[in-house]
Amino acid sequence: MGGDEKQASWWTTLPGILTAIAAIITAVTGLVLRITFSEGESTVPLQVAPV
Repeated sequence: MGGDEKQASWWTTLPGILTAIAAIITAVTGLVLRITFSEGESTVPLQVAPV
């Protein structure tokens, strides 16, 4: 059992690496967009029409 194990090729880890990179890019992009668009928000609350 102990001697029959083969080390996995680096190709098997490539999808995991690509997924991690995509997740990091998505998180950073979302953070940058949130910071960018939150700076221009007004402090005046929105007026709601009476029903």
